[in-house]
Amino acid sequence: MTTWLQGTNRKGEPHDHSHNLWARMALTESDGKWRALDTMRIRGHLGAMSAVVAAYVEPALAREFGVRWVRRADGIGNEIAGVTQEWKEAFSTRTRQVDAKERQLALQWELRFGREPTAREMLFIRHTARDYSHRSKEDAQIDWDAEVEKWDRTVGGRLAEVAEATLGHWQPDAAAPGHDAQEEVSLQRWPGSSASTAPGRART
Repeated sequence: MTTWLQGTNRKGEPHDHSHNLWARMALTESDGKWRALDTMRIRGHLGAMSAVVAAYVEPALAREFGVRWVRRADGIGNEIAGVTQEWKEAFSTRTRQVDAKERQLALQWELRFGREPTAREMLFIRHTARDYSHRSKEDAQIDWDAEVEKWDRTVGGRLAEVAEATLGHWQPDAAAPGHDAQEEVSLQRWPGSSASTAPGRART
């Protein structure tokens, strides 16, 4: 397996995450034969994998940058405190595109079969909606200075406010401040399984 760090989504928006690529086959130790990987068994462990990643990533970001974590409104994992809904929407155009396509496909399903899709069928519809907006990333090296300028224009020249609102709540190795148990997620708690480890929107 190899891990590839990613800094943007397929719309060129800020989206820190990683892609983990698994070999399609494995050498069986018992008889020395090569066999295809049972990907369905791996899928069954994705929730646990996500929780393990979050357990490492969230405290590491807190130590390095002083961010705080709060539970997402939908209950699926945590997000960085201080990131406004306005900022999330400004840098989530692909998510909104996928959401709109998902609603369209779900309506088509209901009209065709005379019932709403089940949770399992909605998962298939979601994946199909993502495929519609899927485009390959360029192979060229990313010009991060140019990207930052573009992102700054996206929020009307207020990109620096994002850092001011989210980073540096305490210095590394300093005593952690008191926190509101009703809002802030304790870094000592095992985080719930989330769909991604990316700050802000956080979906993979």
